[in-house]
Amino acid sequence: MLQAVQSSGNRSSSADILVVDDDATLREGLIDLFRLEGRSAVGASNGAEALFLLGKGFWPGLILLDLDMPILNGWDFVTALERMPALPRIPIAIMSGVASDRDVPHRETDAGFFKKPVNFDALLAAVNQHLPHHKIPREP
Repeated sequence: MLQAVQSSGNRSSSADILVVDDDATLREGLIDLFRLEGRSAVGASNGAEALFLLGKGFWPGLILLDLDMPILNGWDFVTALERMPALPRIPIAIMSGVASDRDVPHRETDAGFFKKPVNFDALLAAVNQHLPHHKIPREP
């Protein structure tokens, strides 16, 4: 949990994106890339850490979720999230190296499905679509 809290800077405030992935290099790399794009991003190393943050009042505008993680995987995270009616509906984008978009029900991919390795330009386009009030133009 320490990693997720440290990455957030201020855990009690909201951020644009919650990156949930057990691969620390990918997770922190995406957080850094989003920050370079002017986005605020926080990381969690598994679904349990992400649920802890959400339960403490951290509500991102978008969740970027890996499916294959230890402790609490992406599938079980979505199920647990649906059992938290006090939370606002948060769009979810799925990242996976093992599943395909046909394996994932539509609700879980309401912000897109991204096969690993993730194409950052496509991911950023999805972020801009689901967080339009914070839309950042890409330089050509």
